This record gives sequence, C-alpha cells and structure tokens, in this order.
Amino acid sequence: MHLTDQRKSSLTWLIASVPVIMLAMFVVPYTLLREVDAWYGSALFWTVMTVAVIAVNVMVSAGWDDEYETQPERGQL
Repeated sequence: MHLTDQRKSSLTWLIASVPVIMLAMFVVPYTLLREVDAWYGSALFWTVMTVAVIAVNVMVSAGWDDEYETQPERGQL
C-alpha cells in the first residue's frame, strides 16, 4: 500500500470521526435535545449524523480502487 503521509493522516482523522459521531448520536438527543418534542429534534439529528457517517465511509473507501490496481494478480508473486 503506497499512501502518502498526508492521505494517511486524513484517513486516520476520518476514521476516528466515526466513533465521535456515534457517541454524539447517543449523548446529544438525551441531553441537549431532551426538551424538544417536535419532529426536528432527535429524529432529524440522527438522520443528519447518519448521513455524516455515510459521507465519511464514502470518502474513506473512495481510494480503494487505486490500491487494488497496484497488487499482483492472484497466483503471481
């Protein structure tokens, strides 16, 4: 795998953001949004955070094609 240091650093930050987002998905609705009884409370927050996690996954997996092109075919050393 031949990733530049900058790409490795950005991938590390992206991957590390997922557990932070997931923690926020539990903490924020039960603390900051506790008093909001409308549809735009927890449901909207969870929807936006889910889209954020999907976006992070898309960004992380976007470079996977490049890695497979540099690997030898099966059966070759």
